[in-house]
Amino acid sequence: MKTKAVLLVTVLALAVGGGVYGYREYNRGVANTADETPTEQLTAERLVAEFATDEEASNAKYISKVIQVSGTVDRIEGNDVILATGTPDNTVRCTFDAPPAVRTGSTVAIKGECAGAIVMIGAEVQMARCAIVE
Repeated sequence: MKTKAVLLVTVLALAVGGGVYGYREYNRGVANTADETPTEQLTAERLVAEFATDEEASNAKYISKVIQVSGTVDRIEGNDVILATGTPDNTVRCTFDAPPAVRTGSTVAIKGECAGAIVMIGAEVQMARCAIVE
């Protein structure tokens, strides 16, 4: 009888621990990059130019890495800030968790994880988990 009680307590403890862990993981948000150190600091123009020139090399260099991009805010679309590059078809799209406190026309520095680029007529480099650099 004592063995069954120990087994029951062990199973219950594991079930409760697993449930707590699962609940915390399910409700964990995606961390932004505010406290991370960027591997590169560059302008929006340079970033887009690199992807437009050699997309494969740029993918290897930047994808899934935290980089810091500076530029002028072209427009804001919901939680996305689009940085201008001097060419209408080339942009850097920075996605935030919530609408950031920036204005169109302002110059900003943004850290984020590079998610790649869509290169067709122009190039749009996409960044996720973004944070404004103070």
